[in-house]
Amino acid sequence: MDGVFSAIKKDLYNVASQKDVNMTPAQKKSAEAVLEKFQCISDNLIEISSYKSDSLRNVKINELTKGGAEAGFSSSCEVLSERITLLLRTYSSAKEKNDLPGFFKCFSQGDPCLSGKMESLNKYAAMLEMGIDVDNLVDHDKKLDLPSYLFSELLYDLSDKETTKTQLLDHILNNLSDVANSFKSVETTKGGKAFLQFLEDVDLYKSGDAVDWQDLIRALTASKEFDLIHKKACDRFI
Repeated sequence: MDGVFSAIKKDLYNVASQKDVNMTPAQKKSAEAVLEKFQCISDNLIEISSYKSDSLRNVKINELTKGGAEAGFSSSCEVLSERITLLLRTYSSAKEKNDLPGFFKCFSQGDPCLSGKMESLNKYAAMLEMGIDVDNLVDHDKKLDLPSYLFSELLYDLSDKETTKTQLLDHILNNLSDVANSFKSVETTKGGKAFLQFLEDVDLYKSGDAVDWQDLIRALTASKEFDLIHKKACDRFI
């Protein structure tokens, strides 16, 4: 894995040296810091995974990376592995689509903690892969793009575009905490607010109530609207 991260950092230095890219020293430094932290996590994933709780794993991560992991960042060993996979997959896609500057610059956005950087990466990945800007997703007919995108990410785990609705449902419910965290990470974006409005429109959510994403996802997967979301998720799977 060292070779992969070395290649990514080499691309970072090449991109930063291009005058037409307009990458600031702060953006370069932020991207470099995030890559180094994730390389460290990847290199020590087996040891980190040996700890039995999120808090203990985060203590070890912060010891190794000099800080950045907050509660929930390593809610499970699988989540940590998926975070690394998302970063590497998004990098590969950005390189294929000639948007490495966008990939590296996304790490200078959002909160400085690692969860904040993952939120920025998720937003960038959504825009890159699906053409969805979760900060500006307001059109009524686009309200289902956010859940269909987030659910389509699960299809990567199943590695099958023809995944049945039952298979996807099972996978969602078996990973409910992680899926809920994905929705929570974009809750305050315009896309997240638009989706909450959709849930209110179909009587699955009442404005002003506390947002419990696990309960909302359970209700959504049991509703007739999930048929359309499943179709859109499969259509978006690459």
